[in-house]
Amino acid sequence: MPNTLRELKAELFKVLANPVRVRLLDELRSGPATVGDLQRRLGIDSSNASQHLAILRARLLVTTRRDGNSIWYSVEEPRVYEILDAARAILENQLAQGQRLLSERPETTMNAGRTRKK
Repeated sequence: MPNTLRELKAELFKVLANPVRVRLLDELRSGPATVGDLQRRLGIDSSNASQHLAILRARLLVTTRRDGNSIWYSVEEPRVYEILDAARAILENQLAQGQRLLSERPETTMNAGRTRKK
């Protein structure tokens, strides 16, 4: 049974929901890299990096090319960065709103429940 577009979108977001995969994609923004390069930059072991890269590859977000003994990974679908950048903008906006709310909070409510002795 074919998946609906909504289900496919949800699957894409599930792939992007892992912080290691987001970090891998961020590292690939600057260009292709080997598993070893990515492993060192992220401070993760080779099998962990390979596992996450395989998931990104299965979703057609990254691609590989062989150069001698090295396998180079690069981003296949650069529009994934539009999603990641939009998520960052949303989070920055939410953080700014939260900070605004905290700064507008009257000092009297911060001390609510405390009694003062005279």
